[in-house]
This record gives sequence, C-alpha cells and structure tokens, in this order.
Amino acid sequence: MFTKKPKVHQVELSREYAFMYENFVVATQAATYLLLEKHGRSIYALRFDSPNCRYGGPNDESHGGHPLAKYGLGIYGLF
Repeated sequence: MFTKKPKVHQVELSREYAFMYENFVVATQAATYLLLEKHGRSIYALRFDSPNCRYGGPNDESHGGHPLAKYGLGIYGLF
C-alpha cells in the first residue's frame, strides 16, 4: 500500500485544551486550522501548513484496521 515506510509522530501540546465535539476545522488552499477553545475574546487554534489534514478517527473501535496503526498511529491523540 505504501511505497516507503510512513513516519508517524504524536504531537505533544504545551497545555490542555477542551477537545470536544464543538471543535471546528477551517481549511484554505494553503493551511488548515483546528479551532480548539474560546478564551475570552480569543480563540486558541492549531495551524497546519497544508490543506491535507484529517480530523477525527481512528478511535478505539476501529484503530486496528487503520493502515498506519502498524507504523505508530495511536488513538485519541494528535499525530
């Protein structure tokens, strides 16, 4: 399936955010933003310098069937 071994890394954030169902994704032609949490008049967001990002699964029910699981893709994290 993959022509060379993919690199999968988990990203550690510097603080805890309220990752819940109300998170939003905004994508442009150059970047993707994950809006995390409103704090006063500010919104904390993660910026990915690529429009090719996926938000969601795998979860603990489908993780074993994901093709990147054998390369280190975990569940309930940011990879």
